[in-house]
Amino acid sequence: MNVGRIKLETAFRALNPIVGDATKRQKQHCRCDPDVGATPCQYCAIYDALKDYKLLIEDIEEGEASDGYHTFNELYYHRMVLFSVICHAYKNKDWKSKQHDDGTMFDNHFIVGVETPEGQYTYHYSMEHWDAFNVKELEKAPEWDGHKPEDIVRLKSLQGGEKPDPFKEHLAKDRGLDTFGG
Repeated sequence: MNVGRIKLETAFRALNPIVGDATKRQKQHCRCDPDVGATPCQYCAIYDALKDYKLLIEDIEEGEASDGYHTFNELYYHRMVLFSVICHAYKNKDWKSKQHDDGTMFDNHFIVGVETPEGQYTYHYSMEHWDAFNVKELEKAPEWDGHKPEDIVRLKSLQGGEKPDPFKEHLAKDRGLDTFGG
């Protein structure tokens, strides 16, 4: 079972009691007759909206959820292309490996990384994208330094010098953090 499907099923478990409660209330309190085209009562309207929402979520395939402009699949592909450009621009600092430092790896994936003045930054990609990264191949990846998604700003240190980060405060608020790190 994939992670996207697990998250959807978690949402369904949260949604099912609401739909069930709306169904019970609809049966207990409904005074409308949808068969004759009457405007549905509040219970029927809530029930229909929740039922439609659940069906909408069930129909979304992993990676195809969209903000109306891009799907997750498109955004992950864009991220991969941009990271490959960064890696190719800093040839002496990048690497890829089919194994983590401890010899493990996710099925059919590899790891690619770049060493910045502030530490490493890495991504995992499906093996089908191995050739998109024409970088130094290592038998095992360097030991993970504990970097997290918010450490993406490390990539800016490749340019040299400390640059102000206009997104840092926004990302920290978005993640519910006062500062990066806590």
